[in-house]
Amino acid sequence: MDEPEAALRNRFSSYSWSLKNPRDLLAKAKRELRRMEKAHDDECCEEEVDHAFNLAITIHSMSDWVEKTHNIDRKRIYERKHGECLKYCRDLSNGSKHLILDRDKPMILETYVSAKSISDPIFDDMMIKWHQTGRSEGRCIPMSSLRSVLKCKLSDGCDVRVKEVFKLAIETWEELLDGLDGANRDGEAAR
Repeated sequence: MDEPEAALRNRFSSYSWSLKNPRDLLAKAKRELRRMEKAHDDECCEEEVDHAFNLAITIHSMSDWVEKTHNIDRKRIYERKHGECLKYCRDLSNGSKHLILDRDKPMILETYVSAKSISDPIFDDMMIKWHQTGRSEGRCIPMSSLRSVLKCKLSDGCDVRVKEVFKLAIETWEELLDGLDGANRDGEAAR
């Protein structure tokens, strides 16, 4: 590694405690997602919102870290497969940090906590039964199974669960880092 790159990496990582590279930041995002899911399961909406706020910022920060450590243009990152979900995280992050989005065309119009809806496992079970039989078999949903869900309204009018955006963004970063790390290994082997 040449001297300017080494200096950049040292300067970059000295402000992030034990997080030293994009893989470390991605691991932090995964931990934050688990905490968000646990808060959801425990019906702690305020904590779930706190973790979602932090997770949006962490996922969006990945673009800075990857840009600086792998010398890749951010626009190329957003043009990749599933780059849309990274743009959603960008808007969630910037909207959270700055209270408003001053972009001309934000991808996310708003975030909100939905009225109570069916928890994921029960919903999944009901959908499987419906697909298998064509009917829900008259199943009653106990009120204890209903949970508030964090959602966002996209610029096209669709409502999506924020958790799904975060999961896809984490998967996208993982694939991108695997590709970049593979390219680096191939480049080193060719030397």
